[in-house]
Amino acid sequence: MKMSDEVVIPASREAVWKALNDPDVLKRCIPGCESISKKSDTRMEAVVGVKLGPVKARFNGAVTLSDLDPPNGYRISGSGSS
Repeated sequence: MKMSDEVVIPASREAVWKALNDPDVLKRCIPGCESISKKSDTRMEAVVGVKLGPVKARFNGAVTLSDLDPPNGYRISGSGSS
């Protein structure tokens, strides 16, 4: 899957960079996120619960950050399992 979009955030690049690397901020931004933990500067793990009608599912995910260019951006890749 490839996703792309652009959003203007009224904050400095440094403040946005800090927020994008803060597990507490990310947990509040990800719908259904039960937990997220930072394993290193380039790796995080999360547990996300999703409910679709009568079906509930829980997923474990791993996110890897690469091509870091602080505070301008990075590439995000991830994998998940139920």
